[in-house]
Amino acid sequence: MKVLIVGAGMGGLCLAHGLRGVGIDVEVFERNTESVDGLPGFGIHLNRHGYGALRDCLPEENWKMFDTTAGDAGTLTRFYDEQLNVLAVHDDSQSADGSRRSVGGRRSIGRIELRKILLHGLTRETHGVEDVVRWGKKFIGYEHTNDNRVRAHYEDGSHAVGDLLIGADGSNSRVRGQYLPDLRRIDLGVLNIAGRYPLTPERALTLPADLIDGSPNSIVSPRSDWMFVSVWRES
Repeated sequence: MKVLIVGAGMGGLCLAHGLRGVGIDVEVFERNTESVDGLPGFGIHLNRHGYGALRDCLPEENWKMFDTTAGDAGTLTRFYDEQLNVLAVHDDSQSADGSRRSVGGRRSIGRIELRKILLHGLTRETHGVEDVVRWGKKFIGYEHTNDNRVRAHYEDGSHAVGDLLIGADGSNSRVRGQYLPDLRRIDLGVLNIAGRYPLTPERALTLPADLIDGSPNSIVSPRSDWMFVSVWRES
């Protein structure tokens, strides 16, 4: 069996490792020409479900790379008003019945670092043979073949044939657009602006300790604004 995955984001690369781990032949096709092109945001939190799924899919070597690189983001999620008065605190280590879970906490990692870890073993440099990931392949459409397989076409005129095509190409998925043409995204009018502030020891002294301990913090105003603040730390 051969699986074609469109999109070399976190989902597509993690899926590629999981499928290869059970002996399935995989090719990943990515429209960007370099591994760090088009990466949104700066970092990501993974809760126990997220990094548990990551561990299930990744080879041991990749998991050790993640475990060494990712920082600890604790178990708390805090909400404040615009004067930094605490509105609510959620402890992810607590179950619904109030008991403590045996595992909990979040891990934080930069998106570029995570991409490098997910690519390890899927490129010629780390895999030793032909690349599993094909760069510069912009998907334009697919068709079914006479022998019940699927042929994916790319903008450069190339194509690939497999038994299953998976769209891991994000919210504007071209695969989904062809498969479910009537399914449309709804614009909620939400605008997101992201920025980074290097946290030197001197700057850290001017900020509340709860804002810089690695936990996710949300500052909620009485209007429609919302501010998210978190510190990204390497282990």
